[in-house]
Amino acid sequence: MSRKKLPIAAATGHAPAAAPHARSWIIAILALFLLLSLYTDLPILLAMKLRDLTSSVFSAALCAGVTTAQNNSNATLLPFILRPLPLGSIKPTGWLRSTLALSAAGLAGHEHDFYPYVASSSWTGGSAEYSGLNEGFPYWLNGLVPLAYALDDARLKDQVSDAVQAVLARQASDGWLGPEEGNARNLWARYPLLLGLVQLVEADPGAWEAQVLNATWRFVGLMGEMLRDGSRGYLWREGEDELTEEEFTWGRVRVQDLLIVLQWLWERESTTEAGREELAGSMRILIDGSINWADWWQEGVFIKGDLNFLDTEPSNGPRYPYEHGVNAGQGLKALAVFRRFTHNDSLVEITHRGVDWTFKYHSAAHGGLLADERLAGLAPFYGSETCTLVETIYSLSYLYQTLGTNDYADLAETIAFNALPAQMSPNWWGRQYVGQPNQGFSTELSQNPFYNVRESGILYSVEANYPCCTVNHPQGLPKFLSNSFARVGDNEIAHMLLSPANLSPTIASGKITIACQTHYPFSNVLKYTVHSDSATTLHLRVPAWSPASSTTITVNGSSAAKPVSPDPDTGLHAVTLPAGTTHLTYTLSPALTTTPRANDTFTVRYGALLFALSVPSTNSSAHPPQSYNDPNTKLANAPPLAVDWRLDNASAWSVALDPGSLVLRSSSLDDDEALADPVFAPGAPPVWVEARGCEIEGWGLYRGVMGVPPVKERRRCVGSVKTYRLEPVGAAKLRVLDLPVIELGE
Repeated sequence: MSRKKLPIAAATGHAPAAAPHARSWIIAILALFLLLSLYTDLPILLAMKLRDLTSSVFSAALCAGVTTAQNNSNATLLPFILRPLPLGSIKPTGWLRSTLALSAAGLAGHEHDFYPYVASSSWTGGSAEYSGLNEGFPYWLNGLVPLAYALDDARLKDQVSDAVQAVLARQASDGWLGPEEGNARNLWARYPLLLGLVQLVEADPGAWEAQVLNATWRFVGLMGEMLRDGSRGYLWREGEDELTEEEFTWGRVRVQDLLIVLQWLWERESTTEAGREELAGSMRILIDGSINWADWWQEGVFIKGDLNFLDTEPSNGPRYPYEHGVNAGQGLKALAVFRRFTHNDSLVEITHRGVDWTFKYHSAAHGGLLADERLAGLAPFYGSETCTLVETIYSLSYLYQTLGTNDYADLAETIAFNALPAQMSPNWWGRQYVGQPNQGFSTELSQNPFYNVRESGILYSVEANYPCCTVNHPQGLPKFLSNSFARVGDNEIAHMLLSPANLSPTIASGKITIACQTHYPFSNVLKYTVHSDSATTLHLRVPAWSPASSTTITVNGSSAAKPVSPDPDTGLHAVTLPAGTTHLTYTLSPALTTTPRANDTFTVRYGALLFALSVPSTNSSAHPPQSYNDPNTKLANAPPLAVDWRLDNASAWSVALDPGSLVLRSSSLDDDEALADPVFAPGAPPVWVEARGCEIEGWGLYRGVMGVPPVKERRRCVGSVKTYRLEPVGAAKLRVLDLPVIELGE
């Protein structure tokens, strides 16, 4: 039976003080909770269900509604620290443009032509869906819109136009968007659809604003009616809804993505007071009914160990929505989204704790959360789902914009430059469902250590294992780009996610254009040319790995390089610029570093890049590619480049390295010289690391994949000591990221 979760103060804002009789009940329940915690494992269950069990007691005291500010449609949302720029105002250059162009010419840019869950989706008049949630087409649209407008790609824009026109033409008379009718309606798949639509309005308001906003407001009006009528389509109704209670959890645990759209509508100048009242009412109900991340990020509730050994929670259990890998990536931004509406600053600390714990206990060195359908531990034979990577990049970008914590921008860059390209084939026609930090081969598996991965799960493929990563991966780099620059106030710009790009936004004091020429992260020099109608300030983010004392800025070719003084929270260094044209050279100062990992292993980092032992491979492909649910069924009408790749290691991966022997190497490139294209391919990056090492005995397989190396004391060389090449992990499709330590001496 469905239970509507009661919103606590940590979720919905500054609740009024509890009445005396309510406080006594609260104290009694908390005392019981603490007593039980001494003897049982019930705190986890109680913490997940506390609001349900006590709804009749707490309703008046904690949630008699909301604060006055929340009830007033004239209230403001908390502002962004770094305000996003409209989609399309930032254009990629250099290697980033080349890589996005590969995606456009690859799988992402051709799904509209042949992939059934896009080309024949029920959203556009077909019937192809991989689940009753009908999420495939919305996922694809959410990624294709920013890709099309980043590149100004006419072919992709036509795909977007055809798709959106088909969806809007099928909008139901009551305002519903999507193919569902009656009790089949569920809000979840509308979230990525609406995210795609609002990006489209930003990118081309002249063509889309009137049409899309009209359709969106019609849907918002209907949604408000549904929410006020027992939260139809949001909270499961036993015996009425066609989807299961478990299927309804997706919309409740991912509701922050819908709130981002509602808050975007709120901040539009054309939104009326009545419109804001509608939005406020819906946001209150949605937050109140959410599966709230504040409940999970609590001591004694959050699971800090390897869930594959500690947890037996079924997929329909109360903890599972938090444990699900993609949910975990999406959920990182949830409370920051809630806080913009509730103004509840206690959510900041909870968010910091949640992000810290999630990465500390469940991530790889390259930033990917180690999770397939459920979080795992820290062992490098676990993997990251590609969906999780792209959602995590977006969440971390949003967190940096709203909370201004520099570490979150560093993490977003780490995943975008390392984990994500590592799980894409060099031509961006294949993606992995799950990619491993230590991945000595990419073949069909006879067994595996994962929670829910099929034998094809680590192939570079079109849709092997499950289609979600096929339709959702396109958003990764395009959204990274669209969030790379941001506004600071009305007249200033920040470069928050460093990368080669140009932009020309209009600020309050006039026009400004910024061109950033760089090979970053393959180089650590960024050159800016800024044209501004009036004096302005450019804020440059200083990554945590670049010491301020040796990070410098040179203005207009001056011989005097000045050290930076970044803000301690945001990491932003302010450069005051006069009207006219200014040239800046921004030089970062990374060091080649190692970080210890479990079992006497280590990882290698230089600036924003992680390096892995690159394992040579023998590659073979199969066309047409296999269907995700039946290897013997092939995808019809697949283009010739849409293949499934099998990568067998051509040499041993059982190598240990001496961390004292690391040497950074790079090829000499001028700033205006193009990098290899594709740059995320074996042997292509212009920077690499060499180290002395040897093959070791006793390092075998664990459940069909690379196991844990033998303990340090038992590591013995097999054969001679050699010099090995470590490449940026995004280029190393077969790799060892967590490297065993061996001390070789001189």
